[in-house]
Amino acid sequence: MSKATGKVIKIKKGAAVGSSKDARPDTRVQESSRSVFVRMPGRIEVAGNHVDHQGGRALTATIDRFITIHAAPNDTSTIHIASPGFPDTIIDANDVEPHPEERFTSAAIVRGVVAALKAQGIDVGGFDADVTSTIPVGRGLSSSAAYELALVSTIAKLFGGETLDPEVRVKATFTAEQEFFGKPCGAMDQRAIAYRGLVEHDFSYAALDQGKMVRRLDVDFSEFGYYICLIDTHCDHSLYPEEYSLVVSDMNAVAQFFGESRLGELDEQRFLDGFSDARRVLGDQPVLRAMHFYNEVKLVDARVAALEAGDMEAFLTATRLSGASSAAFLQNVSTTERHMQPAMIALAAVQSALGTDGACRIHGGGFGGTILAFVHKDRYDDVAKKVNALLGEGSCLRFKISQ
Repeated sequence: MSKATGKVIKIKKGAAVGSSKDARPDTRVQESSRSVFVRMPGRIEVAGNHVDHQGGRALTATIDRFITIHAAPNDTSTIHIASPGFPDTIIDANDVEPHPEERFTSAAIVRGVVAALKAQGIDVGGFDADVTSTIPVGRGLSSSAAYELALVSTIAKLFGGETLDPEVRVKATFTAEQEFFGKPCGAMDQRAIAYRGLVEHDFSYAALDQGKMVRRLDVDFSEFGYYICLIDTHCDHSLYPEEYSLVVSDMNAVAQFFGESRLGELDEQRFLDGFSDARRVLGDQPVLRAMHFYNEVKLVDARVAALEAGDMEAFLTATRLSGASSAAFLQNVSTTERHMQPAMIALAAVQSALGTDGACRIHGGGFGGTILAFVHKDRYDDVAKKVNALLGEGSCLRFKISQ
């Protein structure tokens, strides 16, 4: 709760403020020599399902959907952020301690970002901001991470931190998510957006120590004749926070059983040698999810190699195997609610439409959100028509990689 206003605004877990296609008719921030504009893209997870928080490897791409912030300093200590379709967020820039009652709110994200940037020596003051977005909320496109990084860039432009290193920006948003907002996420979403484009990520401690966490790929899917599509499950993935958190805690439990902090620090052969003991103590689900981790990291490497070699068929084959691993081992496709299986329904729809062409798999956190599909341009109209007929008009969304 803000000491300045006593106001706490609840938002959907994982959702960013300002996710709306509507223009704000009563913009409060007037353009002037002191105002700034910031635009930040959403992202897709091309490869690497639920491996970032375990020190694995992933491939991401920023997309042509954006959050935009127009802001200006107000010469007070009050930060006031408005966006269409959401209540305003108001906090005191001088109050940067976590507020437990703000968990899963937009106020927590803003306060966390401000706290992290103040720790970097930036004298953050009050400002007014208007936020608009074309990134769909709750669909696994990292609207929250885009919002956090847009906030970082806005504050940096307003208060003198434009030279901040990308990793410092990532750390600021990661801190806001984990310590203030309360989501046990990895850093993939934030890092993907901070570096932009098609990027390979290594989340191991060794890569961090060597400063080799990211590597840009110069690949254009359209040159292979394929479109990147997301199939909307029409179910906000943030409705399943406990199931998402359990994926992380199950993987952590296996790593800790072997005396490691993350699966990325646990050699696969050592895991296999102790598989029976781990299964007996922890149960089947945690060890299955650990098996997915090792499968998926190898499949990330296979997909990166395939793209760099120009072998789209090998990329599609590895994508199908990744989808099977997420469904069978990671188990983030079906939910515990037997009457609610949105991701499974969407997978069935796109697989029926694709047939043996292209590839698809669960995208992002899972359980709801979206299905990622690679569809040949010659089949796109037919696939989109079939998917929309099964799931509803506008369910098949096409994206381009953006910088």
